[in-house]
Amino acid sequence: MKKFTTLAALAVFSLFSHAAHSAELLTNGSFESATGLNPDGYCYQGVAGVDCGGVSGWGGAAPIQIAATSAPWGTPGSLAGFNGTFGNQLAGVQNTNALEQTISGAGGLYTLSWYDAGRLGDDGQTYQVNFGGSTIGTFGVNSGQGWSLNSFTFTAAAGSQLLSFVGVGTQADGTVFLDKISLTGALPVSPVPEPESLAMMLAGLGLLGAAARRQRKAA
Repeated sequence: MKKFTTLAALAVFSLFSHAAHSAELLTNGSFESATGLNPDGYCYQGVAGVDCGGVSGWGGAAPIQIAATSAPWGTPGSLAGFNGTFGNQLAGVQNTNALEQTISGAGGLYTLSWYDAGRLGDDGQTYQVNFGGSTIGTFGVNSGQGWSLNSFTFTAAAGSQLLSFVGVGTQADGTVFLDKISLTGALPVSPVPEPESLAMMLAGLGLLGAAARRQRKAA
């Protein structure tokens, strides 16, 4: 009987835990959706003549979409640390440009990770990472610096929040390359259960009721 009751309780609990599980909150964190690259393998968002025409999930102030094989950008895919887990495209930020995406989360604990590298043959680039109006940190890459992983865990309020990677200062053509950006956290809790979750809850309540009746008879 105890096992029966426990299973029923778990069925009900799963309804409420389902909506708050940790999930990927970003869209297109690997920048693989741009189709507007020019013959040299790059484009800028919102810059006439070299406009990407939009990159799924991302906006900002003239961020760059770059092919890993783009020679004018020092062939980012040839830098140390680039391997088979990376895709064919990546993002770039230079000077005071910004790469941004608005996400919606349930609040609480978030984990943000990303890879960065430095453009070969030009100055380094300093940049800030911001979330929900607060600065997570200030970072920098040197010319030709290989790909490395950054990861931070932090708390933030529920609701829509802006994630941004913003260039700091003017370093000529210095560029930070960004790729494999991931933000995980709890999804917003839906006020209306999904049909599958509602059915699970009703089944769990039925099992709990049956267990209670059997316990009363046994007494």
